Amino acid sequence: MKIFSILICIILILSASSIPAVIDSAGRFADNGTGNTSEKKQPAGAAIIIDSGILYINGKKIPAPWSLNDFITAAGRPDRTTEATNRILTYDSLGLILYQYPDTGGIHSMSLYFKAGSHPFLPQNIFSGELTVDGLSINGRTPSKKITGSLQHFGFVKSILPKTIQAMHPNMTGYYVEYADENYNEIVYFNMDTSKIKQETGDKAGSVKTGGMQDKKPAVKVSMKIDNGVLNINGKKIPAPWILEDFKKALGEPDRSLEGMNIILTWDTMGCILYQDPKSEAIHSMSLYFKAVEHHYAPANLFSGELTVDGFTITRDTSWEMIKENLPNISFRRSVLLKTITARDGNQSEYFIEFTGDDYREIVYFNMDTSEIR
Repeated sequence: MKIFSILICIILILSASSIPAVIDSAGRFADNGTGNTSEKKQPAGAAIIIDSGILYINGKKIPAPWSLNDFITAAGRPDRTTEATNRILTYDSLGLILYQYPDTGGIHSMSLYFKAGSHPFLPQNIFSGELTVDGLSINGRTPSKKITGSLQHFGFVKSILPKTIQAMHPNMTGYYVEYADENYNEIVYFNMDTSKIKQETGDKAGSVKTGGMQDKKPAVKVSMKIDNGVLNINGKKIPAPWILEDFKKALGEPDRSLEGMNIILTWDTMGCILYQDPKSEAIHSMSLYFKAVEHHYAPANLFSGELTVDGFTITRDTSWEMIKENLPNISFRRSVLLKTITARDGNQSEYFIEFTGDDYREIVYFNMDTSEIR
């Protein structure tokens, strides 16, 4: 009798340890202790095809808006999860990660990694399968010139993110390709994003508004002054190279953050976001939003404070002509980014200003970048 009881206990323990991860009623992934990163996963290839903005994995269509169940059917269950502003689902063997909205369970972004990284949520193995986009085979050594030349209908342009090109397909799927080198020859990751489709069409899990719109906080006005390339916030100087502590002293703690190849820090009340390098922890870029945009990291409120550059006040209604007339020492020119102008001042600070239309009369965001300052 004792031996029988012991055998039953052993069976129960073994059964419990092999319980697979499950999906809850909202489509969220429950890890149940699987995905131990100390156990190296063997690499496995996957055939990923993007045809006319539609994703196929191992021959199975993943219709947008994306659901986790479709990915599990095509690629199996994720090896592990990381809880952040987004829930990050990692396929260690495939070199693939998914970004999931924690509240609705919808999948809005997928990244394939061709180079290893230091973030704990990154896959243990690099992507070793096949990636084909509208007939173009892409691997870790596909240069940006090949992508932009072969996929001209995507309209790839340089992103404000370092060493990255981006595009928006006509069906509203977005793409980001980051490179490891200044010549844009070796790919770090390839990303496909369907968050704009999710926001515009919704899904059975419920649509998600841009940024922190669900829990909108009242706007707070701040004073931003840039004089000779030096930033001052509410009277406090932010010397370059920028560090987060100086911004916290001037703005307080950010409302939320999104971890990826850059850490994006969002001040919802002030209409401001910062980009932080995860390795050096340096802040290399700041954006002030004058118009709402459909990115989940965007601030819930628009920038309603005061922005002056060398004594000239910039507002949402400041046109490119007004900028050229009042800031002759900063030579703005058209950027490769759509409806955007760019300039570099004498101390190597760089500026990007995106407008809503081809007439360059209404500003979407103002960006200051100090990544070239050492």
